Amino acid sequence: MLLLLLPALAALLPGCGGQGGSAEPTSFHILQTSSFHNGSWAQHLGSGWLGELQTHRWDSGSGTIIFLYPWSRGNFSDKEWLELEVMFQMHFVRVAQAVHTPTAHLRFEYPFDMQLIAGCEIHSGEAAGGFLQVAYQGSDFLSFQNSSWLPSPNGGRRAQDVCRRFNQNQGIKHRVHRYLTDTCPRFTLGLPEAGKAYLRRQVRPEAWLSSGPSPGPGRLLLVCHVSGFHPKPVWVMWMRGEQELPGTQPGPFLPHMDGTWYLRVTLDVASGEASGLSCRVKHSSLGGQDLVLYWGRAVRMLPTVCSPADEGLPAWYLTGCCHGDSILRHSCADGTWHLCVSLDVAAEKMASLSCHVKHGSVRGQDLSLYWGRKKAEASCGGGGVLSRDMLLLLLVVPVAAVIPGDKQDASWGPTSFHVIQITSFANASWAHYQGSGWLGDLQIHGWDSVKGKAIFLKPWSKGNFSDGEVLELEEIFRVYAFTFIQEMQAHVQDFQLDYPFEIQGVAGCELHPGGAVLSFLRGALGGQDFLSFRNSSCVPAREGGSRAQLVCTLLSPYQDIVHTVEKLLYETCPQYLLGVLAAGVADLQRQVRPEAWLSSGPSPGPGRLLLVCHISGFHPKPVWVMWMRGEQELPGTQPGLFLPHVDGTWYLRVILDVAAGEAAGLSCRVKHSSLGGQDLVLYWGRSLSTGLIILAALVTCLIFVGFALWFRRRR
Repeated sequence: MLLLLLPALAALLPGCGGQGGSAEPTSFHILQTSSFHNGSWAQHLGSGWLGELQTHRWDSGSGTIIFLYPWSRGNFSDKEWLELEVMFQMHFVRVAQAVHTPTAHLRFEYPFDMQLIAGCEIHSGEAAGGFLQVAYQGSDFLSFQNSSWLPSPNGGRRAQDVCRRFNQNQGIKHRVHRYLTDTCPRFTLGLPEAGKAYLRRQVRPEAWLSSGPSPGPGRLLLVCHVSGFHPKPVWVMWMRGEQELPGTQPGPFLPHMDGTWYLRVTLDVASGEASGLSCRVKHSSLGGQDLVLYWGRAVRMLPTVCSPADEGLPAWYLTGCCHGDSILRHSCADGTWHLCVSLDVAAEKMASLSCHVKHGSVRGQDLSLYWGRKKAEASCGGGGVLSRDMLLLLLVVPVAAVIPGDKQDASWGPTSFHVIQITSFANASWAHYQGSGWLGDLQIHGWDSVKGKAIFLKPWSKGNFSDGEVLELEEIFRVYAFTFIQEMQAHVQDFQLDYPFEIQGVAGCELHPGGAVLSFLRGALGGQDFLSFRNSSCVPAREGGSRAQLVCTLLSPYQDIVHTVEKLLYETCPQYLLGVLAAGVADLQRQVRPEAWLSSGPSPGPGRLLLVCHISGFHPKPVWVMWMRGEQELPGTQPGLFLPHVDGTWYLRVILDVAAGEAAGLSCRVKHSSLGGQDLVLYWGRSLSTGLIILAALVTCLIFVGFALWFRRRR
């Protein structure tokens, strides 16, 4: 019977001991999408979600549940999860059989999709109700309410027929009701308890302002960006003083890879009315202190002079380089403080400058840093204040911050590592910096610009680095990010730049078989090539024009800088690359078999078909997919883009435009390293052989008998 087995999907919600719930509403639901392409091929996708966070995924290739977090198992034993996997395997096999067999009777036409969602909500630690809904081709088909199956008005006579048959089976109705009102709530209470450390973490948002495309003559679109916060609830409003502006327009919440969120809030105002506006942010991580950003107001956070009696801060003050400068101070995660002081000075007067620091911890001994003198701790003179001649030198600093290490043997090639910097300058007072590290197509580092810390996205992302070395690198990044933004804002007019603009930098190296190394460093302005580093020289890009030529001319006398860049690109980067490959070898070299299915896309025209070959869930990324006629490759094969899954595997879609009468006999062939030399071949329109049907029936019977025996033992 069609859809008879869909309720079995609720088996993902197994029973468990009740746990104390939180006062906030909590929901857990499962999603199933089944695509039936023809009489022999179907694709099933299943996933489990705690609210808006995906916690489980179904691997239809191996027939196993994938746990996306260490706590996704809740308080279940391995044996219980193994039993659930067997139930899922049986469910998908029987759903496919039930759908393929009576399709003509219920007037379904290939290809078609069916979707299911089932779950429950918890309020104040008590069950607030369960739900189960089924859709056909994206439209409501039927649902389960008050212990009965109800057809949707959109489902027509087919939905009525299915519900009538479902309601005649009291056993199914009883099991579904128990799943939704008993099993699901218990599981939903236990899962947040297992993951409470992750789910309740507080991550402070970072925020910045920019202007968007003009809504019209004489008008401005003000944009308030709020990024990297957790949990999701956040309040963002454009304000005039203490008055909320009703024209505030929030955009959709967008997820980051690390589970934090991004929100963009806009306001359309007349150009003359923007002055005095601010964007106010409220979030639980801010400890009751709102984050307020003022439109057009420069950032000037002047330090407070404290006495030794002040609690929490030592006595400190600065002399010598404070007159007429800009000062920025912020607290570090470990309770210490970071201060950056800059001074705008003519180049000919720099030689005699020094920066003097007084602090209670140095017991009357001033810390003096002299401009141009090499000293290990010269972070104020040598790193905090840059001359105009060295304006874009800092593009190369991120390389030093992420690619040290010891030399190791590479196990495969070619392989590359690179760092990316994107800095957006919205106006004279607000800029946003983003940094990341990539091993080929895999991001392994991020940068938290609020905390000034590196984010390691893989357990092996540090390579063979110690915690002390990591802290030193984070300090380099903190100084770099602030100084680069400050220098660019100070010299916008010198380089004839107009707000808003963006600067991008990429630097790294690539290893090839035999030990050959290709290193690179490129800078871009507004998405256009600006300069690069080749053959020990700064090379202006043609698109960079006179500005790029000027920067390279200013950098050319600094041979010590050139030597440093050469060492980072040609020595340090390959050493780190080899080290991180060795640290992550188990993850990087894992073999995951692809699953594949066929479907038809929108018709390209009268009398033509668009054949689609889907390949999903494979690792590593290299794969060969081709539409074939016999052993002949069809040149009209068009591969799409590689799309990443959250677990690091990949998806690829390959199409072929053919005349409707020429589709018979075509096949899609897949070659991948995980297949052990055995190609995966899918034939368009070919039904399953009689032998396979008999075999499938026997396997289904055996699974059903095993499940019946298991269920009897459980009772």
